[in-house]
Amino acid sequence: MSLPPLKGGAFARYRIGDVFKCESLTRVEDGIMLPHFRFVDRIAPVIDLAGFTRITQATINEVIKMSKLDIHDWFAIKKFDDEQRPFVSMYLEIKHPDHGHGLDHPELIKDTLEIYFRYIDEDYKSLRKMLGIDPLQVNIIPLGTIKKYEDSVNHQIYRVNPNFFDVTEMLKLASLRQGGDDLS
Repeated sequence: MSLPPLKGGAFARYRIGDVFKCESLTRVEDGIMLPHFRFVDRIAPVIDLAGFTRITQATINEVIKMSKLDIHDWFAIKKFDDEQRPFVSMYLEIKHPDHGHGLDHPELIKDTLEIYFRYIDEDYKSLRKMLGIDPLQVNIIPLGTIKKYEDSVNHQIYRVNPNFFDVTEMLKLASLRQGGDDLS
């Protein structure tokens, strides 16, 4: 028995990261038995910036490694500015606090990371020039915040686009820790 062609033409597609649920194996449509799928969600291990470039965990790890910055841990999420243009918001834990060198200043870290993003990804360098997008925002969180959160919920977070609840709770924990909580 040959399988019938997938209905939908150009509009029927699967993107990596799309999650579907099989609702029924026997949906009859135009006399042909077809499985019926429902779109559930998107698992987003990739940050797509305006369809121009895609940032993955491997890309970010490579950029951090090349930068030689003293970054202990991190996570990154896709956000949108006031004009609904996408950007990457990175939350970084720095191993050694600043010793008067400015090495924990978010703007300096951003500038350094962007050099390597542009080196690794040709399309990244065009985002600002062609689309007017400022593609990176850097936020510093206290050292140990991510591990402390992961230990409290007993699971590892996704480093790229962790779920909303994890991000919210980690940022709450980070603000508590910046307020003087013991960092151990």
